[in-house]
Amino acid sequence: MTERPDWIVVYPEIGGPGNGSLTLNASPKATYGSRSGTITLQSGSTSQNIAVTQQGAPPLLALSSSTFEVGRRGGSKYFEVDANLEWTATRDQTWFIVSPAGGNGDGAFSVIAEVNTTPNVRDGTVAVTGGGITQVITVTQEAQGFFIDATPGSKTFGGSGGSVTVTVTANVNWTITKSGYWFTVSRTGGSNNGSFTINASRNPYHCERRSGKVTINGGPGGTVTISLYQNKGSGSGPCQ
Repeated sequence: MTERPDWIVVYPEIGGPGNGSLTLNASPKATYGSRSGTITLQSGSTSQNIAVTQQGAPPLLALSSSTFEVGRRGGSKYFEVDANLEWTATRDQTWFIVSPAGGNGDGAFSVIAEVNTTPNVRDGTVAVTGGGITQVITVTQEAQGFFIDATPGSKTFGGSGGSVTVTVTANVNWTITKSGYWFTVSRTGGSNNGSFTINASRNPYHCERRSGKVTINGGPGGTVTISLYQNKGSGSGPCQ
């Protein structure tokens, strides 16, 4: 014998004259898929090849869990993989990621979900495939719910007037109403995130500090009130 695969032991390794026999011992193959090799027998200028094929273990692909329920603020979950083959993990949504997205044999990966800013429950799946087997993880994330907020929550203007930009963070439609004659707002409402400007006129009264408010009504998301104040003017005329 002059050549053999390293996973086969041949006995005897050195043959004798005339007729004889060989015993082939193959080491176990725990992984999925077959393997093959060739044993070459050499006698003088004559050679004979023996083709050997070994079947692998049945395909194995199992996960530690098949569900991931995550809160609206996002989060992650660790999944262990029990496998004897190469596998890949594929997501069907963009609001979560899978890391790493594949492996060979036993391993693990994480599913990481971002914050849900929508008022809706959302779901997706991760398909782990290999060797003709598919295992599916169902990912479900709770809804944010309806909300609205605005900054700043209050503003004090100087007597000469001025302006301020209000930033609205919301996932609902909203409308604006105002209480006060000495300022204006740049819009009457909006949808989801947005902004508007409050413009205060000059205070002509040196003895009057003015106040007012802007109310942002977000329907099911609630109501936000912005308190407004203006310092006394610098004039010297009569008070109102």
